[in-house]
Amino acid sequence: SRRDDQVFIEDLNSLNGTFLNATRLVPELPYPLTAGDQVQLGKLVVTIDLK
Repeated sequence: SRRDDQVFIEDLNSLNGTFLNATRLVPELPYPLTAGDQVQLGKLVVTIDLK
């Protein structure tokens, strides 16, 4: 999601969880994203590039 020029990620109670920089997210709590962050969804790891 996006609020006031800030981008957030939120785990919506997924079965395997969502990880931000190797830390498991607490479900339903938004976390701000910054350039260079790594998000892991299952086996997929994505590096965030905000422009």
